[in-house]
Amino acid sequence: MREDIFDLLKERAVKGCSYSFDYIFETYKPIVYRSKKVYHLYHYETDDWLQEGRIVCFKSLQTYDVKRGATFGSYFRMNFKNHIFSLIRRQEAHKRRVDKECITCGGDIDMMSHVIENRPLETIKYIFYKENTFLFAESLSDYERQVFVKYTLEQECKMLKEKRALTRIKKKFVHHYINP
Repeated sequence: MREDIFDLLKERAVKGCSYSFDYIFETYKPIVYRSKKVYHLYHYETDDWLQEGRIVCFKSLQTYDVKRGATFGSYFRMNFKNHIFSLIRRQEAHKRRVDKECITCGGDIDMMSHVIENRPLETIKYIFYKENTFLFAESLSDYERQVFVKYTLEQECKMLKEKRALTRIKKKFVHHYINP
């Protein structure tokens, strides 16, 4: 896009012209799609990504200064990437907060139900799997636990001793989860 045309569209978009803003955003929309392919945000669909892109694009238009030497595309890309990182940090902090709350409620069922009912389903599944993994790991010997960790990290168990331990782990897993 030519610089003089961009300057005119930017000025009109900042003043509230939705047509000018839409034209600018359509030009830089591929930045949003590329970020969507690289980063993952829970419960974010394409419309959510586009909405975040519009917000960041508008804020970027308001603060963009051509005198700093960067093109608007690179400026918007940097701002959008930083915004996505902030959303990911917030999402991860939410997960950690759930873990802390579960520890502080210390087995109080009423408190635990209050913590769980306000959480997304993925977070509840995460807590369930994490807790069950710990319970299962407690049923293993120290050596079996080492082999289990190695196996879950997709490292090959080559030694005969490790293969036998893996067979025992599988039997315990079936007994623990499938035939309790």
